[in-house]
Amino acid sequence: MIRFFGSAGTRLPAFMLLAFTIVAACSSAPGAPGAPGTPAGSGPAVASTPATPANAGGGVPAEMCPLISGEDIAMIADKYLDETKPDADGSCTWTFTDKRPGAIAGIAGSVSVRYENDDITLEGPKALFRDGEDVSIGGDRGYLPDELVVLYVVKGAHVYAVQLFGFREPTDPRKDILIETARLLLAKV
Repeated sequence: MIRFFGSAGTRLPAFMLLAFTIVAACSSAPGAPGAPGTPAGSGPAVASTPATPANAGGGVPAEMCPLISGEDIAMIADKYLDETKPDADGSCTWTFTDKRPGAIAGIAGSVSVRYENDDITLEGPKALFRDGEDVSIGGDRGYLPDELVVLYVVKGAHVYAVQLFGFREPTDPRKDILIETARLLLAKV
């Protein structure tokens, strides 16, 4: 390197000149933002993390875990948050343990939130689970089968499902857990 840049005293200025030349060449490349003949802001698209609400553009969020706080669900369920687990399909599962004194150690229940594909409407769950009720969550439509293990909600053209696993104790407010978790989700999508 010393041979390229000359003596030791000229290395830094020569390196800065080389770096400036590379940056200038890159920024004047056709299609680069700010390049001559290219309108500002028309360069290549750059992926960014959307601001809250997490889905301001109206599309489907790639991941559900960042949308809802597991601690918020734990307060609704009156349980301790044990684990937050993102799934490969973008859904998220939060696992809880029991708070009650003398409760058996181990998992007390899980809440899963997932996006159903656009081909599914509320008519599908209504046909599958004939006994249930229509619910409104902040003006958005939902359907809650009598089993109280899954709540389907519609936001725009998209259907989401909030599902419970466990939560079989008589003191577990399953309907409240489903509706309040759906409310948290719908506020972010």
